[in-house]
Amino acid sequence: MTTEIRRVEKGLAALAFAVLLQAPRPAESADRWARAASFVDDQSASTPPAGAAPTLRLVPLTGVALVLGTSDLERLPRQTVRVAYPAGTNHQTSLAEISGFPLRALLDRLGVPAGHDIRGDALQLYVVAEGVDGYRAVLALAELDPTFSDSPVLVADRRDGQPLAGTEGPLRLIVVGDKRPARWVRQLVRIGVHRAP
Repeated sequence: MTTEIRRVEKGLAALAFAVLLQAPRPAESADRWARAASFVDDQSASTPPAGAAPTLRLVPLTGVALVLGTSDLERLPRQTVRVAYPAGTNHQTSLAEISGFPLRALLDRLGVPAGHDIRGDALQLYVVAEGVDGYRAVLALAELDPTFSDSPVLVADRRDGQPLAGTEGPLRLIVVGDKRPARWVRQLVRIGVHRAP
């Protein structure tokens, strides 16, 4: 019975995708349609295998993506923080030591304005962090710069000295200053830079 239900669910997803393909769509959402197609083809892609090698796609304003693998990420400066980390249901937390690299270091690789250059038009820039499941969180560029904020934003790969669990990682966005972890994107795969209209 379970196999038949999964077959029906997959068929319905394929039908819904076919209908969506016929709808008009803006050019900037083309990558969303590609992700939807891959979801229909392989729904198991939403959970990377334990110990999967991290890769992260950085997309600047130009739209030309830069893909960073393990060796690229290992060269970035590391930072460790202690945070109240989500632990189960009902918004329970436990103290954890999280380590990773500052999101600002990734933005530096893209040539995004920093420090005293964040003024005027640069204040219109924002970052969208996206998980493998399509979950997204938005951060203003100024939030990510130490000249504006003392709260670090990390792309974490370790918790208490161990690699993040498969349901969380291999990479996870940690917005240290947030009181709730709603912007702590699990299974982080993409960082995009955008300009507000």
